[in-house]
Amino acid sequence: MAILITSPGLVTTGTEGADEILFGSSVAANGSVVNALAGNDTITLTAAGATISSVGGPSINGMGGADVISVSGLPDFSAGVAALNGGAGGDTITVSNASGGVAVNGGDGNDLINVLSGSVESLNVGGGSDTVNIATGSVVSAVTLGAGADYFSAFGDVAGNLVAGGGADTITLASFSKSGAILNADSSANGGGADSISVGILGANADIKGKGGSDTISVTTIGSGA
Repeated sequence: MAILITSPGLVTTGTEGADEILFGSSVAANGSVVNALAGNDTITLTAAGATISSVGGPSINGMGGADVISVSGLPDFSAGVAALNGGAGGDTITVSNASGGVAVNGGDGNDLINVLSGSVESLNVGGGSDTVNIATGSVVSAVTLGAGADYFSAFGDVAGNLVAGGGADTITLASFSKSGAILNADSSANGGGADSISVGILGANADIKGKGGSDTISVTTIGSGA
């Protein structure tokens, strides 16, 4: 079923089938809620990036099915981030040209999450064996990997704490820059797994914890106090 959202602040509920949900304008995204329900849904939002509402960004909930959620051009909302929640199923979530006001939650299932450009506030991949690619974008606040064997690659910057979670994770970071940030692969806290961690530039006073499991950690350039 095709659904077009044209006004802000609406709650839109999909069907149990495969829906195509489209925001008609950037204004329509302000404060809107989408509950796509079951089915392999496609949800698309292309925002102009100029209009910011005091009620904050949209909440997009894929819920069941293998959903495709694509957003681009989102501003840094003044009252609450845009929440992209994949839900159950193997979802594909793509963010491009965002200004930071986006929180991504993959949910259960083997998800594919791409941040192509711009920045997101936080990223939580959820359960399943997920693949995350940060191209020229960045993560401002925090990354949390789930219980599965996740693959996380960032050519952009991760400027906050990263929790590896359980499973044998593969983590490749071009830059883990924030002073005092912690990359935590401590199995006593997060479920273990033989993690492979590679960092190009480790920021000043940043820390990597690889306790428990047969972890492999490599760092190319180490900042002062790291």
